Amino acid sequence: MIVYLAAAIAAFLYLAALPVRAGAAWKNGQPLRVGVTVGPFRFSAHGSMKYTVGTGLIASLTHDKSGKSHELSLMTRMADAAAFTSDLAALSRAMKYLFRHVNPHLLKVRVRLSLPDAAYTAFLSGALHTFLSAVRAVRPSLPLTASVSADFRSMQSQFDLCGILSCRFGHIMAAALILGRDYLARRLHTWISSRSKAS
Repeated sequence: MIVYLAAAIAAFLYLAALPVRAGAAWKNGQPLRVGVTVGPFRFSAHGSMKYTVGTGLIASLTHDKSGKSHELSLMTRMADAAAFTSDLAALSRAMKYLFRHVNPHLLKVRVRLSLPDAAYTAFLSGALHTFLSAVRAVRPSLPLTASVSADFRSMQSQFDLCGILSCRFGHIMAAALILGRDYLARRLHTWISSRSKAS
């Protein structure tokens, strides 16, 4: 019995220590790419947004390997304001806990601005370069790679953005427990309130 208990504790500690990385990358002219890595396991997909008559704005996510696509109607979620507010309240503490344990692993910004007006091109590229330099000065520990340039000929701006965040799987499990606790507490409070009104 002790051996099985020790093995279970060791497995739990190993699982909790697994590194989890989630990232997104986007280049203009290409779909948004997202990926999640949990230890040796990796999930990657590309997403897009489209608008259809009668349904509204739809977010689509397609798995790279299987090709399976999942769609979510954003208009339907936004229309159900009561459910959205309840979900957001239940998520608040869990997300606050998780954000405290999430660290940036990689941040990459590469921009080449090319606008019809040369003055605007020079002004915006200078302003963006100054902003990114200020961010690096304020947070020198950030793994930020930034490059901003002005192109006065091609008239084709190029954007290459990438961000990867990392945490431990144990932090995600703890956030899920906080979410479950708050959700059950809200459901219990609603049930007690409804019973009190009925009586």
